[in-house]
Amino acid sequence: MSLMNPSTSDLEYGKEQIGEANRRLSELKKRVSVENEYFLAHVVEEEEEEKSTVRYSKENPEIEEMIEEEFGEIIEIETDVKLEVDQDLISSHLQNVIIDCQLCIELAAKSLFKLAGQDYPFSHGITLSDGRTQDFYTSIPDEFEEKEKIVRVIFTTQFWDHFYELAKYGSPQLNVRPEMIFTVNDCNRAIDDAEYCINVAESMLDYVEDLE
Repeated sequence: MSLMNPSTSDLEYGKEQIGEANRRLSELKKRVSVENEYFLAHVVEEEEEEKSTVRYSKENPEIEEMIEEEFGEIIEIETDVKLEVDQDLISSHLQNVIIDCQLCIELAAKSLFKLAGQDYPFSHGITLSDGRTQDFYTSIPDEFEEKEKIVRVIFTTQFWDHFYELAKYGSPQLNVRPEMIFTVNDCNRAIDDAEYCINVAESMLDYVEDLE
């Protein structure tokens, strides 16, 4: 039996937090992404007559010839446009990427508490050592397949909380701006961590709703 007992308002609040985290991350990605065009070659293997699709990044007869030699006859080629994070754009938005991702991570983590019917610590950082975190984690049944991932969500929240002030103000004492502290790699990790935390929160929401 589940130890979780979220109220209707807890569930709604959790959903709102997840929705806001998704919205913020989506808006952030739009600011640091570009549209890239790909080509999809639909091929048929002669012997097995099975259809498959091969993606490649630019139109080139030599590439298409290689595809046919490796996979089979190309019966159709279509274009596919994907919105992808651009490293140059990230480098011009370092401060905002770190701040926005830190907030997305925090929103996702706090939604987990509410989905379990628990109150979260009212601070930017939720720590593994906090008694409220321990009560929250204990309340989650082992049947929730992604329970262990919650530990990483809490760690990630705690980790990025250390950099909130640095990302916002830099180091005034050293006259150093945030852009002089953080790198593109830091931003890529922040985006990956935000996506991870939101995915765990969404899985938790699905699990809780299935219990009803």
